[in-house]
Amino acid sequence: ASLPSFAARGNPVDVAGAANAVRYAAAAQALIDDPGCDGVLAILTPQAMSDPTATAKALVEVARTHQLKPLLTSFMGEIKVAEGVRILRAAHVPTFDTPEDAVRAYMYMYQYTRNLANLYETPADILPDFGPDRDAVKKIFIAAARDGRSILSEVEAKQVLDAYQIPVVKTVVATTAEECAAEAEKIGFPVAVKILSHDITHKSDVGGIALNVRSAAEAANQFEKISARVKEARPDAKIIGMAVQAMSRGGYEVIIGAKKDATFGPAIMFGMGGTGVELYRDVAVDFPPLNQALAKSMISSTKVSQLLRGFRGKEPVDMVALEQALVKFSYLLVDFPEIVEVDINPLQVRSDGLCALDARVVIEPKDVRKITLPGSHLMISMYPSKYNWEVPVNGERAVIRAIRPEDEPDWAEMIESLSPTTAEYRFFGPVREVTKSMLVRYCHIDYDREIALAAMRVPKGRKGTMMLGVARLTMETANEEQAEFAILVRDAYQRKGIGSKLMDALIQAARDRHVREIYGHVLAANPGMNRFAESLGFDILPGDEPEVRKLVLRL
Repeated sequence: ASLPSFAARGNPVDVAGAANAVRYAAAAQALIDDPGCDGVLAILTPQAMSDPTATAKALVEVARTHQLKPLLTSFMGEIKVAEGVRILRAAHVPTFDTPEDAVRAYMYMYQYTRNLANLYETPADILPDFGPDRDAVKKIFIAAARDGRSILSEVEAKQVLDAYQIPVVKTVVATTAEECAAEAEKIGFPVAVKILSHDITHKSDVGGIALNVRSAAEAANQFEKISARVKEARPDAKIIGMAVQAMSRGGYEVIIGAKKDATFGPAIMFGMGGTGVELYRDVAVDFPPLNQALAKSMISSTKVSQLLRGFRGKEPVDMVALEQALVKFSYLLVDFPEIVEVDINPLQVRSDGLCALDARVVIEPKDVRKITLPGSHLMISMYPSKYNWEVPVNGERAVIRAIRPEDEPDWAEMIESLSPTTAEYRFFGPVREVTKSMLVRYCHIDYDREIALAAMRVPKGRKGTMMLGVARLTMETANEEQAEFAILVRDAYQRKGIGSKLMDALIQAARDRHVREIYGHVLAANPGMNRFAESLGFDILPGDEPEVRKLVLRL
């Protein structure tokens, strides 16, 4: 209604050359109020009837009363709009010299929001029964270090992957041409024959690979040919023999790799694999530890992911298996700081699963026996798996462990089950709705500055877990020897010992982090919590508000 009949009402909205400040502000306000609009860019170029200064003042009022959506401005005209630009900047309304700069800023905001959404997506628990054979991997690394080797053989590298339940193609070692022929016949043709040497990491660069070998005679012949080519290309390399494996067909070739940086620790790479890795440069990079949501985000950010999901009649690959492989690979890097480089290339992915066809692992021999704090080599704090206790609850099994992003549904269910009184005692007010921001705040933990321990039980007669309670400890930024605690137990399990066990675990976690004092705030009208704290040795002090008490325990 504020626009003349001839004004364009599409996107962009043209307020017409004779638009005054009132019309500009009314148009901006209508757009911000539109649920289909996520933000507004107000562009002004000086016209005979326009007033940049008055328009700027009007837009400042719109921005002040509509802070949930961004209002950006671009006043073009240098001196003619200078006072209007000054007013906008003084009111902290973003203003840009050109519309292109403003659009670029919008794109940065969108990318930031999208990255946060991906980061805080609720991950699925895709590895409920995962149990890697860490001892087997350690033995392989110790043997290599004892020999003074930093590069594992292909067979050893595949044994490392197999220990972490990443499927690998069966590979046997042949030290003579006759053995090569015999092993190839046992496997069944066609086979691949590849050089095996601790001194060679990129086999194709020295002519060390023969594919689609279709007979025993050809296998023996390729043994000799590969040996000759490698000796010519790398006369210094010690040849162990040949790796013989079945040819695997179908699907797509991708790469999963990692390299350790002196500053940032290990970084994980995923992308298009095969011999064209350097050519296509279609890769995504992230830091361990990974969960399912982060693995999914890594895959989705590559171009090859479009092929993997099915393209032009080809069936999609098993994306869950690929996400699982990335998460398992992440655990390998978390568990072994001595790993310098790893390449799984190619990793063949199909609709029925995946298989590592080749692998390379480089370690730092002097670090194999070094004792380090778990996760100290990572840029991102790892999940504190050491906090894990079994506790009895009415004769049933329960576990106290650190909370995970995967626990979002269980946390939300517990909060929704609370009585109004219990919710008020914990949050100092009613909880009308469990929002995504709450789930992120309470389930996605920065383990450097916070720890949240959840008591979990598997109820009888239903699948999944049930969260019985949570105890939380947040370190002070200014004083790391102090930390604030909070505790919550669902109504049906109060006065059954869960609170005591959670507090005992939280106190232990505080001592692990060299905290000397923990404190919490509780309503004076919560006599149960006040008595509970007093029984544990807390001092009960006046709070900042008359209705609040401060509980303090010196450790």
